Amino acid sequence: MEFVGREKELKELRNAYASNKPELIMVYGRRRLGKTTLIKKSLPNNSLYFLLTKEKPLSNLKNFKEGLKKINPLLADVNADSWEEYFRKIHELIPENFVIALDEFPYLVSQDKSLKSQFQKIYDEYLKPKNIKLILCGSSKSIMEDIQGYDSPLYGRRTKSLKLKPFSLKESFYFLKKGNAELKLRLHLITGGVPYYLEQFVDVKNDAELNKVLLSDVNIFNDEAYFLLKEDFKEISNYFTILKNIALGKESFTDISNVSLVEKSSLSKYLQNLERMDYIRNEKSFFSKQNSKKTKYVLIDNFLRVWFNVIYKCLNNEKHDLNSVLGKLFEQEVKNIYSKHYEEVKPYFKKEVEIDFLARKNNNILCVECKYASKADDFVLKKLMGKIKELPLGYEYESKVISLNDLDDLLKLT
Repeated sequence: MEFVGREKELKELRNAYASNKPELIMVYGRRRLGKTTLIKKSLPNNSLYFLLTKEKPLSNLKNFKEGLKKINPLLADVNADSWEEYFRKIHELIPENFVIALDEFPYLVSQDKSLKSQFQKIYDEYLKPKNIKLILCGSSKSIMEDIQGYDSPLYGRRTKSLKLKPFSLKESFYFLKKGNAELKLRLHLITGGVPYYLEQFVDVKNDAELNKVLLSDVNIFNDEAYFLLKEDFKEISNYFTILKNIALGKESFTDISNVSLVEKSSLSKYLQNLERMDYIRNEKSFFSKQNSKKTKYVLIDNFLRVWFNVIYKCLNNEKHDLNSVLGKLFEQEVKNIYSKHYEEVKPYFKKEVEIDFLARKNNNILCVECKYASKADDFVLKKLMGKIKELPLGYEYESKVISLNDLDDLLKLT
């Protein structure tokens, strides 16, 4: 598969390897974003890539020693009762400016909390003096951010932190070679631009083939929601239920509590954790005061929205409608794109008036409705202009309806 995107991240990693100083580099992001591919693509000849597993730390150390044979066969025979002891014994045999990449580092530290302190000592005392570069990579956002946090022994030592994000609309289009523009847009919306998900659809040429891949009895998608949640949460049942109900349209705190059967006193913690993991976003209406309690919780992970509304329903023999989900995802995509070009972008909802989003530059506000249709009719624009009359005075308002007909413009803005 062709390496697509990540040019900025690739350049940053290679610049770090070329520096004449030690480096502690953090690479993280949700599953399936291509972190491993990026690291392997970036590594120079004087390097070692090692994938950690959920085995015990000393079992991982044993396998790591085998990998170091490429430097010196004697390194595999050095006995040690900890990672710190091993590096203390062998660091003089590692060449200067060598690069060590440890993938899925959270698997290691989640089993033994002392490993954070061990790696602080490993980096400070054994790697830094020889300008060795150490890459710590992981899919667990919570653990990767924790080891960079103020209370972590590794705090203040990182020299670079790369948080990978999904592909942009333009990158997804480049990745997908087949199909027309609207089909590529659907695939981007369904996958959220996650490279591994997109890869499953590279040969899809029409909607029938899309549905076959997405809803096959045997595919990678059927259990994916469970795997994602297990990366960051030990107990996932309440998180699963909360996400499912937000995906199905329960957006207020009270509604989520009622349908999820989670006590309000506990719900705040779950919602905060889901926000921290970038699964949901707490949205206030445009013009709302900072302390306003009127908010909506929105599922911002595209794939999970599709999973709960389509794949999960299909697995349970329930009716599902992909097109209705795509409408919401299209609105979210347009909002994200415009967020890069405006000072403030938020939805507007007050009493009976709702507008998909308002985008402000200085005193000028663009009011946008998004329609997942080939072309929006004049009635939609007329209705939007009526809604604008209900907005506060003192601003210059402009109305705009964005449909699939505006896809070329959206790509230019990406």
